[in-house]
Amino acid sequence: MAQQIAGDLITPGEMADDLKVKLSWLYRQTMQHGEKAIPRVKVGKYLRFNRDAVLNWLKDRQNGGNYNG
Repeated sequence: MAQQIAGDLITPGEMADDLKVKLSWLYRQTMQHGEKAIPRVKVGKYLRFNRDAVLNWLKDRQNGGNYNG
């Protein structure tokens, strides 16, 4: 049975629009690795984001912590 993903997955363009950042900034963030990297999901060759996970990641960065989601 497939594991259910919490929330909807959105495209990089939609995520950049939501964050009001350039798409190039978002793609640069995806080049980071480890626990400080922006949360993302690869669906085949496509990159997708969970809006809630990214917002939690940003909130954690503002608080100076490490993202563990």
